[in-house]
Amino acid sequence: MSLIEVAVAIVILSLGALGIAGLQARALKGNESSLQRTQAVISANYIIDVLHAAPASRITTACDGGNAVYAQWVADLQNGLGPNSCGSIQCAANANPAGTTRCTVTIQWNDERAGGPSQQQLQLSALF
Repeated sequence: MSLIEVAVAIVILSLGALGIAGLQARALKGNESSLQRTQAVISANYIIDVLHAAPASRITTACDGGNAVYAQWVADLQNGLGPNSCGSIQCAANANPAGTTRCTVTIQWNDERAGGPSQQQLQLSALF
């Protein structure tokens, strides 16, 4: 009778340990996704700061990188978020308030490895 009780206890403990291992794996995937989103926000804020510092460089650019600053920015994105990540900047005149320019930074990356959708996108706008 004691052996049966021990066997049942081992089975219950084993199932509990498997459940904890599954939860840990999900937590690691969520952590990776959160890290990627944080890196995207930091990168978007960085390039907005660059646009603030150099108003003449408020151009439309995409994943080809443009000048050295943008090329380095895209390279940093691909290094931190994966080789398929992409960043673009769209600047256009804004009517409200008059004489301002609105720049929108868009960053896209693949989040499948972290368990999320295949394409994630972050947009950040600034008014200059």
